[in-house]
Amino acid sequence: MAYILDSKVREEFDSVLIILFDENDNYVMCRNKNRSWEFPGGKREADETITEVAIRESLEETGWSIKDIVEIGSYILADGHVTNIVKARTAEYIEKLENEIVQVEVFAELPSDLSFQDGIYQQILAGIYE
Repeated sequence: MAYILDSKVREEFDSVLIILFDENDNYVMCRNKNRSWEFPGGKREADETITEVAIRESLEETGWSIKDIVEIGSYILADGHVTNIVKARTAEYIEKLENEIVQVEVFAELPSDLSFQDGIYQQILAGIYE
């Protein structure tokens, strides 16, 4: 396994992953121009909190402001990169800013052509619903 998934949120972290839902509990995902479908998220800028990263990255990548942000855990990659995971709900569409994202869609189920085929999204989602 290339990562360690944990229900503990880390104080020291490098990035945030947002498991984003719309008002109908569908997944809001974005297609990266160099990869495929993924949940929004990205690297932490200097001294940002988990919530600040989540708000900024969701807006940049999907155009959606977010609400009901809940910290649910973290994962650590083999190289030591720490990503905190939050779940959130869309609030208001403003405008997508990030140019690495070419498409934003809503899915009732995870698409088969995910950027990351390591099973992490499925494990995270299983933990949310247990």
